[in-house]
Amino acid sequence: MIMACLATQYEGYIASDEWPYVAGGKPTREQAALIDHIIRAEQVGIDMLSGGVVAGEVVRAVKGYFASNGLGSYDIYPPIHGNGLAEAESPYPDPKTTYRFEPGMGVNFDVNLFGVPDLGSNRVEEGFVVAEGGVVVLSDLISGLRRRHLGR
Repeated sequence: MIMACLATQYEGYIASDEWPYVAGGKPTREQAALIDHIIRAEQVGIDMLSGGVVAGEVVRAVKGYFASNGLGSYDIYPPIHGNGLAEAESPYPDPKTTYRFEPGMGVNFDVNLFGVPDLGSNRVEEGFVVAEGGVVVLSDLISGLRRRHLGR
């Protein structure tokens, strides 16, 4: 399993994207299932993210997805962080965070599982700008891969 990351800097701003895959051929059933869970957990958060939504609610929903699928112990840090002048920057909302996302905020979903026995670790990461009714996609490539995987 491979975590491929591309972090691009342009005029002082950094965008990072990551997509999970398996090198050397077709993934095993277990590898495919792990990658599927990571992508589906990210989609849970993306579906919720919008101006006015409490950040901790989004974090709890993503973490809840993993917990309900028996993967909670491998979900070791919050699935969202800010984006802008560093590859990962504050804010780093956790399940208790009470602030609300505001239109114009830049966020990255950085949804991951680490140390899964016999499978290792993997993640998906992509950037967005929060909008009033959802998000503005910053990476058509990663978002397209996610939508294709989910059949959307």
